[in-house]
Parts: sequence; structure tokens; C-alpha cells
Amino acid sequence: MSLILASSSTQDRKGSDVLDCMKQALASGDLSDVQFAVGRYYGYVKIFYAHKTILAMRNEVFRRMFFGSLPEKCKDAIDIPDILPEAFNNMLNLVYTGAVEDLSDDNVFPTINCADKYDFPLLTEMCSEFIMSQLNADNFLMNLEDAIHWGAKGIAEKCLELLDVSSDDCETIFRSERFASVGQMTLRKILQRDTLSVDENLVYSAAERWAVESCKRNNVPASPVNRRRMLGAALFLIRFPLLSEAELADGPVKSGLLLSTELHEILMHKHGTAQPCLPFSSEPRQPRAFRIGQVEFKRNEEVFAVLVRGSSFWFPAQVIGRNQSQVLVSMCVSPRQRERVAMSLEKVIPAADVLTRGRSIVTDYGIKAVYMAPRDNLHILSDEGHEWAVPFKDIRLFTDDVQAWKEAKKRIAGQRPSVRRANP
Repeated sequence: MSLILASSSTQDRKGSDVLDCMKQALASGDLSDVQFAVGRYYGYVKIFYAHKTILAMRNEVFRRMFFGSLPEKCKDAIDIPDILPEAFNNMLNLVYTGAVEDLSDDNVFPTINCADKYDFPLLTEMCSEFIMSQLNADNFLMNLEDAIHWGAKGIAEKCLELLDVSSDDCETIFRSERFASVGQMTLRKILQRDTLSVDENLVYSAAERWAVESCKRNNVPASPVNRRRMLGAALFLIRFPLLSEAELADGPVKSGLLLSTELHEILMHKHGTAQPCLPFSSEPRQPRAFRIGQVEFKRNEEVFAVLVRGSSFWFPAQVIGRNQSQVLVSMCVSPRQRERVAMSLEKVIPAADVLTRGRSIVTDYGIKAVYMAPRDNLHILSDEGHEWAVPFKDIRLFTDDVQAWKEAKKRIAGQRPSVRRANP
């Protein structure tokens, strides 16, 4: 046993010694056989000393550069003008030591640019993890704009997902002062998402602020014509048909952003029998997160929803989604991991009539009666006349008052309403 431990200790020490040697070789340039002059386009140049064999062993681009059919032959330093020196240093550290210790907000996107140029996916992945580990509502717009500027499409898409998964963060971003100063492409990337977790009226308000600030930046009056010109294609990514008539009147109609013909078409779409061809989408967005009252829910999050007026019975359910005026809940009155003994009920409920208690939704819509029957089966009768029998042991009760539950159970035990039985 002692020999094995000694051998392991020796290997660890040797591994540490090798790593120290690699760090020293990079830092000192000892025995180097290639030089790089990096950063000329950034206004300064830094010389890096490296070793062709080490670079070639770790990266295919360097292998082809030094040992391919047309190897690089340069007595002087190889000029790399378009890479930030700090980014090139991060790449060399990964090549020599397998780690990057100097990533920062200032050099992470230039490092991604360097990784793309030298086809180094591991470095790209490390940069992506660094960005996402720090992403929040405060730095979201800065990171998104940098990702778009540097052409980091994968990271831009990951950043945009923050708008889908947190309605609080999404609302903070849309209300922030920085939103009004983002680029046009960034604005379009945000507005075109089908999964934004904010009300459409806030989307409009933020776009309106952006248009006004763009007019100021371009030294033109913030007239309706100029605001429409600044928004360009982004204007038609706002889903005006989803706004209520009051929101339309207080917003785009009052500001003059909408043309009279566009407003006419929107009102015809809302109230007319013939549906005009709208320049704006009327499809509700499908957020992955949304708030009901003071509680934020994830799309398809499991909750418990009450199915009968004044009852203490709560059943497994999923929150499907919501818009400004309605909540869609799928109520599953059967256990998740057993053979289904009942069907899912999807109910559209006026948002004003929905309450929340913790992670639960309280609603009395859609179910006409719940009553106990022999053998401890719970019978549920819908407004449509469908009836289901669910083993009582599979129903989870949500109540803090055990005594109240026992009394409620006695009251409904054996009570069966005189309604024709129908099977789903």
C-alpha cells in the first residue's frame, strides 16, 4: 500500500512539475521558435514567444500553419493585427496549461473572436460559460450587443433566452434606460421573439422610447414620421392587435405612431366579421414564464388548482400560459405516474378571476360538483356533464386545517347530485 501511495504522490508531483514547466516556457519564451506580433489594429502591438510543436499538438490550425504542405516561413514575428493581445494570451494559456485565468468582461468577446479564427471550440465554450454564469437583467443588453457585434450567434441566442424564462428580468430589461440606446439589430432580435414574457403594451412602450431616443441621437424632431423611420422593420414586430382598445388609444393612437389605415385594420380585426390582412402579427406570444398576481410561474410548471367552488380539494395541474386577460390551465385529475384514470381539462380563465396561494392557482371555473362515493372514489362532474371517478388516495389535499378537511369530507361523503352520468 505504501508503494502505491508513493507512486501516486510522485505522479502528482511530476504532473505539477510539467504544468509549472509549461507555464514557465510560455512566460519566459525559453527555447521558443516562433514569435507573434499581435494587436496592431488595436493601436498597440505585443510580442508573444511560443513553440511550434506545442501549438501544433494542441490546435489543427497551427499544425497546418507550421507543418502543413505550405508551412509558414517567417524569420520575423508573424503579424496578427486583428486580435486583441489579451485574447491571444488567453488562447496561449489554454494551449499550454489547459486553463484560462484572465477572462474578464473586457476581453471575453475578443477571446471568442480569437477562438473562432483559430477554430478552438473549447475556448469558445469556456467563454460562453463565463458569460452565462454572470448574465442578469443588469448586464443583459451589454452582453447581447457584444454578442451581435462579434458575430457570436450561439451566445446571443443563449442571452435572449433570459427574456423567456423570467418575467421579472424581462420586465426590468424592457423598462431599463439602456434599452433606448441599443442598436437597431438588437432591437429587432428582441422584438421578434415569440416567447417574450412581458405584456405587449410594455413591448410597445419600450419601442416607442427607443424611437424617441433615436431621433435625438440623429438630431431630428421626434415626429411620428421620424419615429416610424427610426424603427423601420422593428415597427412591424410589435403586435399591436394584442393591445386592448384603451391601450391603443392611450399609446400608439395618441402618439400618432400608427397610421389611420393601420388602426382601422386593427379595429376591423378585433370586431369585424371579415378579417383584414394585417401588417402586424395578432398571434399571442408564448412565454416560458409569466406572472399571475405576485407569483411567477414557468410555462407548463406543475401547480395545484382547485376545481370546485368553495372546496378544499386541490389537484395536480399545469399552467399552460397566459395573455393580458386570460390564463390557460390544464387540470389533470389523475396521478402522474400511473395509468390515467381521467382526462386533462384545459380551461381558459379570466385573469382577473385567478388568485394565487404560493405555488398554487385558485379558481372555481369549469367544475360543477365534486362528491364522495363508496369505496373512497372521488367523483368529479364537469359543466359539460362528463364525470370521472378518481381514487381518493391519489388526490392531494391542500389545506392547513386538518379538522376543517375532516368536516368537509363528512359533508360531501355519499352526496351525489341528480345529474345524468356521462363518460369522457
